Formats: sequence, structure tokens, C-alpha cells
Amino acid sequence: MNERKIFQKFGASIKEVIFIAEKDGVLFTITKKFCKRELVLQIPYRRIIEYLNVRTHHSFKSIGKKSQQTRCLIDQLWKKGYDFWDFKLVIDTKVNEWSKDPEFRKYLRPSTLFRTSKFEEYIQQGEEKSCPGCGSVLKGGVCGKCGYGKEWR
Repeated sequence: MNERKIFQKFGASIKEVIFIAEKDGVLFTITKKFCKRELVLQIPYRRIIEYLNVRTHHSFKSIGKKSQQTRCLIDQLWKKGYDFWDFKLVIDTKVNEWSKDPEFRKYLRPSTLFRTSKFEEYIQQGEEKSCPGCGSVLKGGVCGKCGYGKEWR
């Protein structure tokens, strides 16, 4: 079977193919479309929102129409190179700072915490923080002394 027929069988053109491999008579084809889809699925929207909900005692959704804005904010930050641990650091920092103040507690929401214009500032603020459990310096949002933050690893 020639290459053009194989690609047509999988619904891909030759220009879209990135990698072809054969093992035990089975042909594996990876296309640009497939890779793009895989990268989008790796963003842990649900894990980020679940952690925010646990820390703030809210019930923000990670799927559905109302969550589209939140997903877009997370997407923009993810594309800039931020990862789950950066989101966790921002959530922890702002919850520790704002949760005791009724005036600021209302800002513990995705639209405020994940705003691209403030996210880097929140991270810088969080990196200077100490552990709420024992007071030692947090490294990557985890305390080496008492283990604070390990439950989300």
C-alpha cells in the first residue's frame, strides 16, 4: 500500500504527517491535528479549579458554558509558560492574604486570580511567603519542614 493511500485512509494529507512508525505490521501515524489536540487536553483545568474550590470553599465549574471565561484565562496563562504549581502558588498566596478580610474575600475568584495583567505580580508575592503551618520558607508552594502543600502533588 503506498503512502498516499494510507494517509487518505486515516483522513490526513501528506503535509499534515509528523511521524510514521510500524510495529508488528501495524502502522502508527501522528498528524499535526492529533498533536494539537493532545496539547490542549494536557492543561489541567479541572485540577486548578478543584484546588481553587477547596481553598476558597466555593463551587466554580471547570466545564460548561459558565466556565468558558475561566478556561480562556487559564489557557492564556498556560500558553505563556505557567504551570499548575504557579496557579497553586497564586491561589495559596491570595487565599492567605484575602480570606480573613470580608472586603477582599469576594475577589477570590478565577476572573481576579487568573487575570493575565496581575498573575506575575501575584507569583512574585507568593514566592516570598512562608508556610502557614510552621513559618518556614515555602519552595514551589511546598514546605520542606511540615509538608504543607504536598497533598496536591
